[in-house]
Amino acid sequence: MMGFCEIDFEFNDTSEKYVNVVCVAYKLRDYTGKVVRNTQAIWLEGDDTAKIGFANFLLSLRDKYQMLSYAAEAEARCFIALGVHPLQFKWV
Repeated sequence: MMGFCEIDFEFNDTSEKYVNVVCVAYKLRDYTGKVVRNTQAIWLEGDDTAKIGFANFLLSLRDKYQMLSYAAEAEARCFIALGVHPLQFKWV
């Protein structure tokens, strides 16, 4: 069974092709709802190393976690801005 990744990005430049990702917060839960990793917040704006690291972290979750998001289209745009294809993930 898959767990859940509650994820929320903040971004700007919404009229551009790629949004400017500012930061992200996420929490990991197993399939029963038990917290696996408590809320983590990461500043990404202006830090290419952090962006690459978080993109790789997202890819490590791909087959283990479903992405939970209030506004999945916005979060998917942030995935794209980080170079991660959002359709490789399951979304709720």
